[in-house]
Amino acid sequence: RYLVENDLFFLAAEVLSDGQVIHSDTGKRFLWHQFYVDMCRQTELQIAAGGGLDSSSRGASKSTIRTKAGNIQRMIRYPNSTGCIFSFQRKSSRKHFLGIKEELETNEVLRTVCDDIFYWDPRSAAKNGETTWAKDEGLRVKRRPGVVYRENTLEYNAFFDGTPTGGRYDWLDFDDIEDDKAIGTEEMIEKLHKTYDTTMFVLTAREIKPPVMMFTNTFYHDGALAHRVYKQLLDESE
Repeated sequence: RYLVENDLFFLAAEVLSDGQVIHSDTGKRFLWHQFYVDMCRQTELQIAAGGGLDSSSRGASKSTIRTKAGNIQRMIRYPNSTGCIFSFQRKSSRKHFLGIKEELETNEVLRTVCDDIFYWDPRSAAKNGETTWAKDEGLRVKRRPGVVYRENTLEYNAFFDGTPTGGRYDWLDFDDIEDDKAIGTEEMIEKLHKTYDTTMFVLTAREIKPPVMMFTNTFYHDGALAHRVYKQLLDESE
């Protein structure tokens, strides 16, 4: 329990299903490489600082470590917290959401060591009115008594025109909100920046202080959003 709560690499490589995938070339488990150890340590530092950016190449398991494992560890550490995943298209953020949802439904180790957080059968719990567990509405883990937030533990939305009105979240994931389609014109790039500024208003420190903003995207254009976030974070670090 201590390790899944405090060591992101242990959670991702030893407990979650992604860590059991065998690399086709090496014959070893895919995440057992120094690259992923370093990515997990970097992610842990970013979370402690209130968030950060990863612009590694496509296929480098950014979403696996940051969006999936990061959110699951957030739930273990802060079961009362709320989070939302944003992607360029809702179907993309839904894919990330469903990966987390399926993990919490099927991972017996995780549900055993964290039985005070995760339902053994969340679908039945939802049918009995104990929780929310739906593809469209989001999911809610076991919260501590006395906490009433209308936002679920995890929700997801499209980046453009998807900001929940009045929503308040401790943790925001911007995962693949920018691609070659999103930067097709100057107007699209301007919309990226304006939407990001609007969405950041829902980032609120209630259970996690400071609140966490995780930006996961490769660079597509020097004037687009990923590059802006990179420069902002660089300036803040100095």
